[in-house]
Amino acid sequence: MPAPNDRILRGTSSPTALPLDFSERSAQRFAWLALGFAITQALVYAMGLLLQPGWINPATAPPFYRYSVLASVALGLGFAAIAWSRKLPAPLVLDLALLFQVLGALGIGLAEHAVPWPEAAPIRGVSSLAVWIVFFVLAVPATFGKGLLAALTAALMGPLGLILNILAGHVGNPSPTQWATLFIPCFVMAVCAVVVARFIYHLTGQVGKLRELGSYRLIEQFGEGGMGAVWVAQHSLLARRVAIKLIRPESLQGAYANETRAIKVRFEREAQAIASLSSPHTVALYDFGVSETGAFYYVMELLEGIDLSKLVRAYGPVSAPRAVHILLQVCDALQEAHEKGIVHRDIKPANIILSIQGCSYDFAKVLDFGLAKPLASPDAEPLTKSGTTLGTPAFMAPEAATGLDTVSGQADIYSLGCVAYFLLTGSLVFPRKEGLAAAVAHVQETPQPPSARTELPVPEPLDHLILRCLAKDPAQRPAGCGELARLLRECLTGEPWRQSDARSWWESNRPDIPHRRISASIPTPKGVLLKQP
Repeated sequence: MPAPNDRILRGTSSPTALPLDFSERSAQRFAWLALGFAITQALVYAMGLLLQPGWINPATAPPFYRYSVLASVALGLGFAAIAWSRKLPAPLVLDLALLFQVLGALGIGLAEHAVPWPEAAPIRGVSSLAVWIVFFVLAVPATFGKGLLAALTAALMGPLGLILNILAGHVGNPSPTQWATLFIPCFVMAVCAVVVARFIYHLTGQVGKLRELGSYRLIEQFGEGGMGAVWVAQHSLLARRVAIKLIRPESLQGAYANETRAIKVRFEREAQAIASLSSPHTVALYDFGVSETGAFYYVMELLEGIDLSKLVRAYGPVSAPRAVHILLQVCDALQEAHEKGIVHRDIKPANIILSIQGCSYDFAKVLDFGLAKPLASPDAEPLTKSGTTLGTPAFMAPEAATGLDTVSGQADIYSLGCVAYFLLTGSLVFPRKEGLAAAVAHVQETPQPPSARTELPVPEPLDHLILRCLAKDPAQRPAGCGELARLLRECLTGEPWRQSDARSWWESNRPDIPHRRISASIPTPKGVLLKQP
């Protein structure tokens, strides 16, 4: 499967072109159609052997019949395999589908006219060729020109199949009336089907036009929630790939006025929070606005890599030097946020992405500031009621779990301690199936040292530092991310995690790494947000 960026760059940007996700779904639909064609041809062949009369008997039919049916089966299976492999971009697969339409029609024409027609009846019911053309045109989208050319060419395969059988001496030459009765319906149905398909294709193209937000064109939906969605998009002139997070206006219609306002304000605050940060380890914001349809959206960088949750679950716990390398980068992002009066409130492995940035490997990015809150903003209107719990229970500080209004940057340090624990051990600090139980555990229970939960070596200073980050009392934690970073550097006395180590790891595991991960956290109309890890 090609990398998503390759697929996006190959996607067409014409205003009437099919959106890429529509093209990909159409390509998969074509795969099923090709498989169905192969199965149908095999069933017809089998019915001819088992049911007589009324079916063409392959045992007594001319070789053209057997060869055409077998070739049709192989053709259908081959094209289905090509479409399902996803080795070719979806628009190219749809073009190949038109070739399959013609070749399939030739197989039908050769098989249908392989035996003499009864003198009493010019045709045996509706021609299979007409059914094939109509079904194919409506199932697989194409532009009007391509669709009409392919459909008319497919209709010509009926006369061609009959002519080849006549030249082979298998059947006689029908009368002019029979020629007309046999093939005029196929051409009429081809034209009618293409006209209807053109209308459908035009509507689909209009959907593509509606997917334009300013200078960006929505390409492929990546995530979806109750209030909106996250899309991969592309700048119309710069061809830069981005992630667009938006709230659809229709999704707010069922919410109360105060909930709708809170969602819009939270969305705007998230954009403002990201825009105010310049750390290279914070996801970058490019644009923010409201579309012509009333959808709120902001444009951010498209992160390609793997989040820490998937990293640990796929490859196991990381070494202490690598964990420190990652945590130091997160500290850089959070230190700037805290100094600018912003607390993240949802630090967890899924919101930290590792990627390759230029020549830097294991480059960490912090994303998803959807729950970000100004630390010192007396004029800021509260968006949730007192006592409301926001965040992910498995990584939630005790003061956040109890719904205190005085949540500070120390809550992010606690959550970062949970992330460090997860990186080193591969397990949560308090493994619980229920979110509420996890939140209660963070308030009441004492965690085990990370070294007691893993077979990997954990330096004693790092062990103690993580437990200090997990202190119930915020005052007992490191005073800030700057101090935490200093303490992390002092924890390691051996070899640090070097760029050569990171590069070696990525080069060994890159084929298995998901190509893209973007923030897919969507606002909800509820005040209480207990998000699972």
